[in-house]
Amino acid sequence: MSSSSDSKRRRVSFAESTKNDEKRNSQSVKALSKKDDDQGVSEHRTELDSHADQCCVGDYAVVLYEWPDRTVEITPFLDTLGCVESAPIVTALLAYDDPSTGQAKLLVLHQAILIKGLKHNLVCPMQLRHSGITVNERPKHCTSIPTQEDHAIVFEDENYLISLQLDGVTSYFPTRTPTRTEVEDYQDGGDFRELTTNSPEWDPHSKIFEDLES
Repeated sequence: MSSSSDSKRRRVSFAESTKNDEKRNSQSVKALSKKDDDQGVSEHRTELDSHADQCCVGDYAVVLYEWPDRTVEITPFLDTLGCVESAPIVTALLAYDDPSTGQAKLLVLHQAILIKGLKHNLVCPMQLRHSGITVNERPKHCTSIPTQEDHAIVFEDENYLISLQLDGVTSYFPTRTPTRTEVEDYQDGGDFRELTTNSPEWDPHSKIFEDLES
């Protein structure tokens, strides 16, 4: 692997990006949540985006860890839109209020791109699938005999699922900013579910996907 000062080109959703290679530096990991329970909490959406080749989180996620030497440069498909020169790769925490139980579930997104100014999150279905999560994107109304697992994100090993909703033709599930207490519970080893893994390194343009499909 090349040093952290070298870079290679790849595409992130609607953008062209340059990713620096690096090794995780545990000394650079930072806990960033300092919010009170009644401050900074915002309801927002986490959308499925099949055009996104890596999960992205926005302003309302709680960033747990950030690797300063692991960033991407995001350039839109139109030069006139400008670019994000250094978007960090992070581990982020979201809260999902399960409507079937009324209980909050903490969701962890590893290896996500933090895009400041983004008011929702984008989930890459392929990244979830390669993390062992089943993503059933087909809406129930497009299924002849729909079941509970249709149009849902399914944690097979835990017998748990997140039902998806539709806004027009966009699939999503509602999330919110975790409270400080919830963040502390997570850091103390409380219950949570991982949407993506922190290893191996996610490279959406790896040739391995082509080889697996052939």
